[in-house]
Amino acid sequence: MVPPEQAEGFKKEMDTAEVDYTFVGYPGAKHAFTDEAATEKGKKFDMPLEYDAEADEKSWAETVRFLAEVFPAG
Repeated sequence: MVPPEQAEGFKKEMDTAEVDYTFVGYPGAKHAFTDEAATEKGKKFDMPLEYDAEADEKSWAETVRFLAEVFPAG
């Protein structure tokens, strides 16, 4: 639900501030893309919600990778 221009503005602000960050986007994925019931909810409430299995899988893998980096086993 964030327009691409706003995301780009955010990234520019972070770059200008020299913040160490990683931006991960899922082009084409709509809001609530990890919720398997999102598509029906979107239709029911006329909202841009939609489940996206590929984006869900990729985002979970990215979450697991991030958590392993921040909280290494050992």
